[in-house]
Amino acid sequence: MMEKFNINLSQERCFLNLQYFFKQQVSVYGKKYKTDDEQSECLNEIASWLVETKGKWGLLLAGVTGNGKTITVKAMRTFVNACKITDPIPTIGTWTLNAGIWMINARELNKMFVKDNATFEKCKDTYILAIDDLGVEDTIVYWEGNRYKPMEDILYYRYERMLTTIVTTNLPLAMIREKYGDRLGDRFNEMFLIIHMPDRNFRN
Repeated sequence: MMEKFNINLSQERCFLNLQYFFKQQVSVYGKKYKTDDEQSECLNEIASWLVETKGKWGLLLAGVTGNGKTITVKAMRTFVNACKITDPIPTIGTWTLNAGIWMINARELNKMFVKDNATFEKCKDTYILAIDDLGVEDTIVYWEGNRYKPMEDILYYRYERMLTTIVTTNLPLAMIREKYGDRLGDRFNEMFLIIHMPDRNFRN
């Protein structure tokens, strides 16, 4: 089992950094950031999860399309990558690598399973993984005449090893259970801190 990373900052410092990098991500899309109380509260909850080394080792951002889930994870990725957290998994000789968030879309994860299985296995075992848009991918993948469920495989694997996993999804929680089954649904409740992002589309 893997311990959750330690970011060594206060919750307030984490929040301010997340807010700063969130604004940067908004500007990448040609938009101007406007302070939003609900969005700020979500960022504060995420900051609390980042500084907490015990408890839930997964984070699930849920809600409607366009409410900032993906931008939030991209902001987290920039922030966490800048923190230079030691990666406890790979070491090359005397060199210890820094851990960063490996972010990938759920559909791309399925494609990787078929087209580049070696990279899929590395992705499955990475220290911090972010899966964007869970639920848009096909549940079953056919490869070389066999039937596979790559997403279930990767989520079970990371649950068993308590590897830090971040997920975004537009699916209501009941539909996650319906799509992936009760067994995985129960593990979601144990593994993930669930944050419901603002219930509106900021793209409009």
